[in-house]
Amino acid sequence: MGITPVMTATDIKTDTFNLIVKDFRSEGWKKIEEYDNIDAWIDYGMVRLKKENVVLKFEWTNWEEGSVEGPDDVVQAIRFKYDLK
Repeated sequence: MGITPVMTATDIKTDTFNLIVKDFRSEGWKKIEEYDNIDAWIDYGMVRLKKENVVLKFEWTNWEEGSVEGPDDVVQAIRFKYDLK
């Protein structure tokens, strides 16, 4: 069994980032972890979503905005669907 290549899409504008997370949650992705310190979603936010055996890590800061990390094929599909870099 090989290692799945991992990719990260970065510089995702906040509105688009929020839309992606919302869309994935509505498509049945389950939250398995969320950053919940006092500054959560003020300065920094992170949530991991899982569906079947796939895990995506969504991170956001108020300086760099959003990113999503996960298997190459899934992140490529996100980049295409949401017109990301």
